[in-house]
Amino acid sequence: MSGLLHLLLRNTLCQQEYVAADGRWCVVTGRSRRSRRKRVQARKNWENLKGFANASARGAEWVVMFLGMLVSFAGSFVAFLAGAPVYAILLLLFALFVGAALLKREAG
Repeated sequence: MSGLLHLLLRNTLCQQEYVAADGRWCVVTGRSRRSRRKRVQARKNWENLKGFANASARGAEWVVMFLGMLVSFAGSFVAFLAGAPVYAILLLLFALFVGAALLKREAG
């Protein structure tokens, strides 16, 4: 072999292997270069994914608030039947507060 490095055909994404002049295997790892088009496409995909995640979170938040309101109404009814009017009134006020927040959220 001459003093030149002989590159192998094997070249993975972030790793290059070659044979040095003395016959040793050498591995070089590092960041691979990507074209501008691929970087722009990856950024667009990431933005789309973030938008989908935000929309899902907003929808889930509405569902959780609605279920919390329903549970508060049911809890106030059960507390009233159990003879705890103070807890019933507190739960009813909380349910009305959550319902008002939902209405405000839907309006604006």
